[in-house]
Amino acid sequence: MKKWFFALLLLMSVVFASCYEYVEIAESRAMPPYPNYFGAAGEYMHAADCFNSESQYSLAEEYYEKAGDYFVLATTQLIEGGDNFQRAKSLEMAADNYLKAGLETKALNYYNKAKSIYEKFGYGEAVMLVDEKIKKVTHGFEWTPIIGFVSVLALIVSVLGIIYLLAKNSELVSKVNRINKKVEKEEMIVRRSREQFKAPVIVREKKPVKRTTLSPKEKLAKKLREKYMPK
Repeated sequence: MKKWFFALLLLMSVVFASCYEYVEIAESRAMPPYPNYFGAAGEYMHAADCFNSESQYSLAEEYYEKAGDYFVLATTQLIEGGDNFQRAKSLEMAADNYLKAGLETKALNYYNKAKSIYEKFGYGEAVMLVDEKIKKVTHGFEWTPIIGFVSVLALIVSVLGIIYLLAKNSELVSKVNRINKKVEKEEMIVRRSREQFKAPVIVREKKPVKRTTLSPKEKLAKKLREKYMPK
């Protein structure tokens, strides 16, 4: 088991070493004039293909992007108005590598630049080939704006929903507080009718008045009673 493991490890190290050999060659060629930059770009592309085949995708993307950069750099070494086909081809290959690196927007930009040169100088067949590549890239983009729009819309709806719920909750709390205050106020105020504020009617009982003096008539009657009363 250990022998198989070490054999596999040795094989992987050999493969990675061969991948980095392309990188070393590319770095040795990375200088003017145009053919050197173009060759360096090709070696970076081979290195990226090698890493990709070994499932080293992050390294593969790194070197695909580097290949794209050097294909673009190579075009700066061409004389303006010189080999227009080669200029457009370098930009097209740069776009191919940017696309492999996952840089779709950058790839589309250089495809369009290459197409513009092909069209300007009458390379019709090359224009059609680049158009096909552009369609493949833009077809992948078709759902991207829609998905982005839907995501933003969903976020806005969620935020508005939260705000609405908070506002409703706040309104409910405020309403409950108002009701509680009203009840408390009503409990504190004792309502009275107008009749309750009238003074009570007091009925006084008339007591007989005791007289201490007799009138002349009463005095005469008293004398008669005394005179004729049997003794």
